Amino acid sequence: MGEHIVFNGIEVSGASDMAALLKKQLSSGIVPGMTTDQGPEEAIWRLFHSIEGTHFEEVFVDAVVHLLTDSDVATRTSAVGLAQDIAENVDPGRLLALLDAHPTLFNNVAPQGPSQSDFQGDDLAWGLLRAIAGHPTGNKKVLTRLRRAAMDPKNGSHILAGLTVSDPDWVLRNLKELVDREPWRASIVLNNLEDPAQREAFARAANQSSQRGRAAAVKAVKEMIEDPAERTLLLSLLGTAKSASA
Repeated sequence: MGEHIVFNGIEVSGASDMAALLKKQLSSGIVPGMTTDQGPEEAIWRLFHSIEGTHFEEVFVDAVVHLLTDSDVATRTSAVGLAQDIAENVDPGRLLALLDAHPTLFNNVAPQGPSQSDFQGDDLAWGLLRAIAGHPTGNKKVLTRLRRAAMDPKNGSHILAGLTVSDPDWVLRNLKELVDREPWRASIVLNNLEDPAQREAFARAANQSSQRGRAAAVKAVKEMIEDPAERTLLLSLLGTAKSASA
């Protein structure tokens, strides 16, 4: 017999077995023998953490990707949620290719089942884009899609954090338009800039935005920048004379 694992009495040797286990878990709520679990996620995360760093971590990822095209919408919804949770382990190019190959499974499809409350009103396509954005990448095709998504007036903010991590230069070049659309996006961008030079570029760019956008940037700097000297510098670049202690 080939390599396999046994999880709570259920044998798993490949992605199809893992997909069946996950689907059963998601539909039944508990894995047999673990009646103390409060919900399906507890057992799934117990399983995932038990196989991290092994061959079966890849099997788990393959199973989640397989469930993304399941015929049952509730199962797909849960799979999109799992893809978001393990985004750092999933190739975003693979998810984008799946989204492009099966648009009717995601576009304008409302989430269903226990995981639907996690989607913030998104359809499954936007939920999958959030998973794609959750993996830092230099993939040009992925970045092109995320850039376009970031400009969406309704849902663009949902992928902006991940895009800022992967493509900060583009975000900063387009900050005025992004912040003018929704001023509170300023805090999302600033929160995901680790380089002080990028934060200076943020302040310079935000200073060119609308009054509401600039005010949102000032608020973000005051709330997020702990170093008094840097806070004073950024506020000065934003055209305010308020002190670091303000």
